[in-house]
Amino acid sequence: MAATRESGEGSGATGGLGASASLEELLRSLKLFGVDIGGISVAKEEVEALKEGTKWMAVMRLLSSKNFSAASLKKTMEFAWAPAQEVTFRDLEEDNMFLVQARCLGDWQRITE
Repeated sequence: MAATRESGEGSGATGGLGASASLEELLRSLKLFGVDIGGISVAKEEVEALKEGTKWMAVMRLLSSKNFSAASLKKTMEFAWAPAQEVTFRDLEEDNMFLVQARCLGDWQRITE
């Protein structure tokens, strides 16, 4: 397995991958092998910006083998979740998978329930 490296991030996190997990621990949890990574280096000043940009994200999978409209799914989920702020959806490469990002903690908790 290729080694991962991170510049400038302390290792004050607990054993689990909770909110205080370091970037290095999160990268190790991805279980990337061989050519998947050649080494990852993040400058200290970019770490906080990366954390902020990836806050309150979740991967969503629609468990259906039938065809569906992604736009209709987005509208339906926004209606069901009734978010206080905008929720963004991004199609992922895999079938029926989406990256969902809330703008506030309350919306993210409602989405992940």
